[in-house]
Amino acid sequence: MNRIQKIYSYAEPNTTLVVVMGGLGYPVYFWVWDTLYPQPYENLWLRLLCSLLVFVLAFRGVMTNRLKKLVPYYYLVSIGFCLPFFFSFMMFMNGWNDVWILSFMSSIFLHILLVYDTRVMLLQALICVMCAAIIAHFNLPDGVNFSEHMVYLPIFAFTYLFGNLFYFRNQTEHEAKFTVARSFGAGIAHEMRNPLSALLSSFEVIKSIIPSGNSSYRNTYQLNAQEIQILNDIIDDSMKAIWTGNETIDLLLTSIDQNRVSTSTFCKLNAKSIVDNAVDSFSYKNAADKRLVFFDIKEDFSYFGSDTLLKYVVYNLLKNSFRHRGAGKFNIVISSKSTENGNSILFRDTGIGIEPELIKNIFDDFYTTGKNGTFGLGLSFCKKVMRSFGGSIVCRSSVGEWTEFELYFPNYSSSAVKAIKTELIKAKSVLFIGDDKSDVATELVKLQGITQMKSSL
Repeated sequence: MNRIQKIYSYAEPNTTLVVVMGGLGYPVYFWVWDTLYPQPYENLWLRLLCSLLVFVLAFRGVMTNRLKKLVPYYYLVSIGFCLPFFFSFMMFMNGWNDVWILSFMSSIFLHILLVYDTRVMLLQALICVMCAAIIAHFNLPDGVNFSEHMVYLPIFAFTYLFGNLFYFRNQTEHEAKFTVARSFGAGIAHEMRNPLSALLSSFEVIKSIIPSGNSSYRNTYQLNAQEIQILNDIIDDSMKAIWTGNETIDLLLTSIDQNRVSTSTFCKLNAKSIVDNAVDSFSYKNAADKRLVFFDIKEDFSYFGSDTLLKYVVYNLLKNSFRHRGAGKFNIVISSKSTENGNSILFRDTGIGIEPELIKNIFDDFYTTGKNGTFGLGLSFCKKVMRSFGGSIVCRSSVGEWTEFELYFPNYSSSAVKAIKTELIKAKSVLFIGDDKSDVATELVKLQGITQMKSSL
């Protein structure tokens, strides 16, 4: 039932076109093949029956709810009768002549476009062609001659099979992208709930402090120092909530973006506290899962980037580890190490591991290992984020024993970070008021990325 419903849902936008083309095409082509270019066999009543079958679909919008539930089944039956049955029957009755061989080939392409499901379409084609062959066999004096025309069968089979596979592949990719877009839409809605709830709470507090418009002392009420401080704190928290919400939307859209991560909010941050907060705020399924994560970062370090983006990298790595935990003893250890060129955060779990031939693909967009509910964007998102920080992410694993992800951050004073800062400055506009011959103006001009600069004496 689900297959039939899905087939009809994909075909429904084209149903009106099917009604028009089928309702008019069958009787019109009777005149073409009977009078204009006469063929050995024609059947007006069969054509009128096909026109009637497709014409019924024109009234699908005004049917009762009970009949509407039957429309997908009726659609499948009518398409089977009007395409593979009709065209194969006419081909058999016309002695496999060139006109009807080509007509049957055309019906194959229409059948592929109008019936989405491969197995249903092939089964329907097989049943309809067999029925057409049996009926034609008893209507022809010498029966249907297959022996002399077997050469066409591999061509028909090839067209049906590979034509449907190519169409199915395109349709599947389109469906996958639609599903991903819908998933990220739901993700945005879910992630925005927290900052919006925080704003709602803040405004409720403000409302409780400030007198309403109907209050008798609304014109003389004065705020004390404590209330002013509370309001200032609320405003700061609200601004932070809005900032976090905007950044959350950016990072979710970044997961779909094929090329870049927005660096507009990048600044100097300390990694240890951010990772610690991410581990603590992660949505664990239960309290026992949280006890399986061991935080072992002893030395802090600075990096240039976004705290929200790094938190979501940690979320993705934790989610990935728990998804591949296996049945044995499991834990996750988060540690760090320092080198002359930078610092690294290591995520090591004792899960099922990753096969060597798969590691090279795990950071690709839409690559999954077959787990349900995943779209293959988590690790590719981590890779984009780490590259935007000037760093990288690598994976090492031993099948059945452990998996380790290393997040590498360049030193804050490194050339990679300086390059990011320079690119960030290029996206800014500066209004300089002063003498254009001053040292400040000269330094600004040296920054090649300044997009707009106005000087005034």
